[in-house]
Amino acid sequence: MDDGYTGTNFNRPGVQEGFDPVKQGLVGCWLVKDLSRFGRDYLTVGQYTDIIFPSYDVRFIAVNDGVDSERGDSEGMAAIRNLFNEWYPRDTSKKVRVSLHQRGISGKHMGKPPYGYRCDPADKDHWILDEDAAPIVKYIFDLTVSGKGPDAIARILEDQKVLTTKALYAQRKGKPMPERPYHWAGQSVAGILERMEYTGCTCNFKIYSKSYKLKQRIPNSPEDMFILPDTQDAIVSQAQWDRVQERLKLEIEVTEEWLETQETMSADVDAFVALTQKYVDVQKLTPTIVNEYIKKIEVFPPDKSSGKRVQKVKIYFNFVDDVEIPVISEPVVAKSTPGRRKTA
Repeated sequence: MDDGYTGTNFNRPGVQEGFDPVKQGLVGCWLVKDLSRFGRDYLTVGQYTDIIFPSYDVRFIAVNDGVDSERGDSEGMAAIRNLFNEWYPRDTSKKVRVSLHQRGISGKHMGKPPYGYRCDPADKDHWILDEDAAPIVKYIFDLTVSGKGPDAIARILEDQKVLTTKALYAQRKGKPMPERPYHWAGQSVAGILERMEYTGCTCNFKIYSKSYKLKQRIPNSPEDMFILPDTQDAIVSQAQWDRVQERLKLEIEVTEEWLETQETMSADVDAFVALTQKYVDVQKLTPTIVNEYIKKIEVFPPDKSSGKRVQKVKIYFNFVDDVEIPVISEPVVAKSTPGRRKTA
């Protein structure tokens, strides 16, 4: 059930599927071929065999290793075997890291060619220009220099019916085309703009992991990368690539500033709504309510130029700034001097 999954991963489907009935109290015995097939993490295996299984009254048996929790006479040997089982992937990981490091510093590419390149048929470690995709990459960089952002460029490519990277691959391999073969995403465009390899260099060690047990990949700092120039034909110049990175950095800063402003505004609105709910059933204004709601009130001089008395009032509420109250108008009544009525 767990073919293709490493023993250091206890989230693999077979373990999780088998553990569900354990938690329901439906399992009395957990049987494995040997301890290494159950897991190659010393601490986690010990947690299962010494804490989790006993708490659910589950008997644990590892056939080839002669481990049976009911007998309890092989616990010491099981602990030693678990240590050796963990040592194997640790040692393998170390050897793989050394091998990849040697390949990386030799100048060979450590990944597949990005959109715009393809492997040289005569040398799989050498990239050559993709005659269909390379002009599109150059076009994307040119549009960025002219002031277009990734989302705008994605719309332009879609309008011009340029095949996406997946659609181009499917077309060449004779596979089913995506439902929207021209639908570019701004994120895909941004990913292309960030690839340093388009300047003609090899860029290795862009990401790393802290441990063979962790699947998370962390971006490496530029000084820790291995960059070797002029290993393949460039699609864009170094100067153009640098200029694009400056634009992307500026766009990120503007976006972050905008998001920060929106978060502040949202917090103010939430505070105002909370204050409103506090007095939802109020029947009479009090000085306390007015002081909590209102920062200040501006009352403008009356205006009678239209024949009506117009009074403008602006109220500055706490958290949501100013609100203009609709004008209050009254007809202007001409005063008359009372006099005697004439009689015939």
